[in-house]
Amino acid sequence: MFKFLQILVIPVILSGVGGVGVLRGADFDLVGREMLRALENGHYARLPADETLGLRILERYLYRLDPERLYFSKEEVGRWQREVGRNLPELIFSRRAMEKAREIFEIFRRRVKRRVVYSRVLLKDEFPFDGNNQEVVDRSEVERPANEMALMEVWKGRVTMLLLNEKLERAELMEVAAANGEDVEVIKAAKKSVEEALVKLDQDVTEMDEFDVAEYFLSAVAQAYCPDSDYMSPSEKGVFDSKLSGELVGVGIQQRENLRGEIVVVGIVRGGPADRQGQLQLGDRIVGVDQDANGKWVDIRSMADDRIIELILGEIGRKVGLRVLREVGGVDREVDLVIERGLVTVQEELAKGVILEYYQEGESLKIGVIEVPSFYFPIDGKGRRVSGDVERLLRRMKKEKVKGVILDLRDNGGGAVSEAARMTGLFVGSGPVVLTRAKMGALDTVRSSHRKPFYEGAMVVLLDRNSASASEIVAAALQDYGRAVLVGSESTYGKGTMQNIVDIEMPFIADTEGMGDLKLTSRKYYRVTGRSVQLKGVKPDIVVPDPHVVIDRGAGASKYALAFDLIDQSAKFKKKNFGDLHLDELKERSESRIQASSFFRHQLDEMRRELEERETNKQSMNFEDRMVEVRERRELMKAKRAERRVLMMDLEDEDRKRFQVFRLNLDDAGKDRLPLYDVMNDGDEYVRKLAMVEGEVKIRWPNGLDGVEREGLQVLWDLFEIRERPDVEPEDEVPIVE
Repeated sequence: MFKFLQILVIPVILSGVGGVGVLRGADFDLVGREMLRALENGHYARLPADETLGLRILERYLYRLDPERLYFSKEEVGRWQREVGRNLPELIFSRRAMEKAREIFEIFRRRVKRRVVYSRVLLKDEFPFDGNNQEVVDRSEVERPANEMALMEVWKGRVTMLLLNEKLERAELMEVAAANGEDVEVIKAAKKSVEEALVKLDQDVTEMDEFDVAEYFLSAVAQAYCPDSDYMSPSEKGVFDSKLSGELVGVGIQQRENLRGEIVVVGIVRGGPADRQGQLQLGDRIVGVDQDANGKWVDIRSMADDRIIELILGEIGRKVGLRVLREVGGVDREVDLVIERGLVTVQEELAKGVILEYYQEGESLKIGVIEVPSFYFPIDGKGRRVSGDVERLLRRMKKEKVKGVILDLRDNGGGAVSEAARMTGLFVGSGPVVLTRAKMGALDTVRSSHRKPFYEGAMVVLLDRNSASASEIVAAALQDYGRAVLVGSESTYGKGTMQNIVDIEMPFIADTEGMGDLKLTSRKYYRVTGRSVQLKGVKPDIVVPDPHVVIDRGAGASKYALAFDLIDQSAKFKKKNFGDLHLDELKERSESRIQASSFFRHQLDEMRRELEERETNKQSMNFEDRMVEVRERRELMKAKRAERRVLMMDLEDEDRKRFQVFRLNLDDAGKDRLPLYDVMNDGDEYVRKLAMVEGEVKIRWPNGLDGVEREGLQVLWDLFEIRERPDVEPEDEVPIVE
């Protein structure tokens, strides 16, 4: 038996806490059997549980354990394919698959330990770092080494590459600081750092237990059908629900692992439990957790992220102890503190906006910008929904008489399809928004419930490679209706599938809370024109350079992704008269600005560099050659930073002459007067953030408006200007569709 919750998302990692712990003692063979039954009967792909599927499951499981092909040889993988892979569906149905999964995992665990021991021997030797040797950077697509001896040779090359990269980093730091150290000290420090990282790897794998093995294997079962299906442990489901609802139970912190594997506090939610308690500081490194604040401390320094989250999770009002290392006067000091868990609203994940009172060429007007980080909705029916929050922001913008709106969907990974339809209706009124097709071919139309548009003015939508799922539905509908100009990366993510969350409930099993959940792809969705976004994404009207398109190739790079296809256009779809968007002229003007922009020139340079590195996929092991590259890149970055500083100062001066920015968060919407946006504080108004993490400096754009937002503003201004020219016929009013 299964309970369903229909969603439309891509996986997004959330730094936070929420959910319940794994039920220790769950029968994962039973979970696997029920999962495979659900996938066989309910997945869109309709794959039979045969030898081909078994080989897929094995391939995905081995990939989860060994993505870089460093531990398993071609010889043994071939044997597993013959002896295990072809029989996996039968083993899963007969509840014998976990034994095989554990056997393979134990081999993996022994291999990791052997590699670490071998690495310690290697690190005692001298590394000349000369000659013409090169090492492959990304091994995920290369052929597996033939046997264990060949694997050890590959591992030697990987250790060499790690050590050289560490040495280069330290040598560069010495040069930058004009330090006068001996090379031997650099290499000693580099060796120590590499050894510590490998020891932590060994500790992490040693800490894994049967529940981690089950997670890896059950995820492989789901992802053998498609990359958007997955098994979620209870803790993962808790984080998932928190992302969808915008709320979580925890202490209200954001954390990041540093290069030494320590958990660094990089954000503290204002007004949250940790903020109210007052002792936790930004930059503290969490090294221990006392789950019930009863003196039973657990060292987390070699612990997997999901385990750490589980320890910090809990119920509202229950206390948790955190042991942190805090640098005081250059010395680490251990501090223990106790925080009472509470409900935290993740304000950063809620819709928010600004209003620009904009000046250009002697004219004055107001433009609203709305940022939508996700399509959140109340899972239990009580709470916030993104469409309602956006409507609230739009209502205030209408009161302020904005002439145009920018809808920012960048980095928005998705959410509820119902919210996508509601939000689209705010801008287009009634009509079909998206078509969905079930595995047997049955078509459904998701329509907007709005009788007429709530906002009828000019629009620009900002997109990037990380705009996915529900974001793609909204963007595609606004494009198909001719409602908005789309500005962004050459294409969005390209996820055109829908998932159900399947709560695994088994007859005659009394307690199934810890069994986990299945995220199952049950439908595909299509634009109202009949075109899928699967793999291909949504292509903006105006393209701006974005290095992410090289780093992240979208859904098309995922194995076993469902295919792109077409269906018939919706019979109910009719374009409405929202006015000519003059796309050809807007595109021509935008291209001229981008060519003249130093910001976008740097973006293009970064794209070319990333593309070249990806295609080459090799690194020289010659220290002197690499140091030449390091110095050249350092000088290039120095010049770029100097140019960026000049650009920021020029923009700041120009902004003062052209516009004022007023903050419009949800809390501001009902105020008599909107506050001015404070660039130094309003970016962190909900979360106090660490300004620098491991050398990463936070760049503040004047008025919080980055380069892409500024191009969107200019596109909107161009549209106003073109529409108001004497040679352009005035537009009819938007008709109300009954």
